Amino acid sequence: MEITLRNEIKELAQYRHVKVVAKALNLEPEKVAALEAIKAALMTALQYGVSKQHENMLLLMLTSELAMNTFKSILEMCGRDLKHHGVIRKPTLDAIYRELGIFESIPSFNRHKVLAVFMDLLGQKVFMPKPEEMKDVSFEMKKVKEAIAELKSELGTIRQMFEELKALVKKEA
Repeated sequence: MEITLRNEIKELAQYRHVKVVAKALNLEPEKVAALEAIKAALMTALQYGVSKQHENMLLLMLTSELAMNTFKSILEMCGRDLKHHGVIRKPTLDAIYRELGIFESIPSFNRHKVLAVFMDLLGQKVFMPKPEEMKDVSFEMKKVKEAIAELKSELGTIRQMFEELKALVKKEA
């Protein structure tokens, strides 16, 4: 499936400051706007990755040089992928997962959750399937919904059988 940037990202690319940064970095303005959204998604994901009681520890750690370098490294990897491929590839996501390991000194930090939230935000705010492929996706979603409905009905049947079996066991006891 082909992936493209969301219209909101393309609209952000029209701002003057984005165009100036794009020219300085030798990137397309859309990719600079996407990188800004990726940075916001990463910060949001990091906050979701710790419990409320450890948010201050995260903020303190984010001010450390090691965390700043890690954050910079993650953004550079994303920028390279955007520049050369137009999307963030799986090897880059794997590298991001490894980089997030520095935050594991925070007791409640969960890098699985951080990566999951990060990828979810990328899907909601930055990337989308190309419009011409959306018809195929909606067709596939109908199939998925039908399969879920079928599973739910089978689950009801299994529950009924379980209740009958439980009643039979009670009679025997």
